[in-house]
Amino acid sequence: ATVLVPIQAWGDDGGTPGTHPVLVVAGQMAPAEMWAAFADSWQAVLRESPRVDSFTMAQAVRRDHEWHALTESQRDDKVARLARVVAQYGFPAIHCTTMLEQCNKTVALTLPTPFSDPYFLPLHVVTRGVCVELLGRGHRRRFEMFVDDHTMSAPRVKTYYSIIKALIESKGENTHALDKKVSETLSEVRGQARR
Repeated sequence: ATVLVPIQAWGDDGGTPGTHPVLVVAGQMAPAEMWAAFADSWQAVLRESPRVDSFTMAQAVRRDHEWHALTESQRDDKVARLARVVAQYGFPAIHCTTMLEQCNKTVALTLPTPFSDPYFLPLHVVTRGVCVELLGRGHRRRFEMFVDDHTMSAPRVKTYYSIIKALIESKGENTHALDKKVSETLSEVRGQARR
């Protein structure tokens, strides 16, 4: 049997340094039962003719991979129907946008790795934002947060999560333990960079 925690948040990022002017980390949160219902509705639209098995905006825009057989009109219609599914559920959304050029001129010059990475701050802001939103709604139990798995960002998310978790758990206290955790994580990041 699948065990669902009461609240789940799903996030994704978009934008590439050197290619795009911004990096956006965004997501939506809802009770697990709503996500299950949403997934059923989403899959139903994907299965409608002309069928596709999955959705990525990049593939839909380019009409490649499994979207290659759709005409522009069919593609537009399917994307519009998928957007209606999202709107139907009205999940609370959260996002953080980083202007990459400005980040490179300020944060990247003043903070050490990983804090200078343009991905770190948006991930932290979105994670913290989900926590604040849930606390504001009276939610005091564990929740799950899923972030799209990218080859480039997955190792960073896993590494940065441990720092973010330590920052949140410290509540400004026990700074020695927090400093130790950050130092350990920074050593790990530097070790990965050398490989």
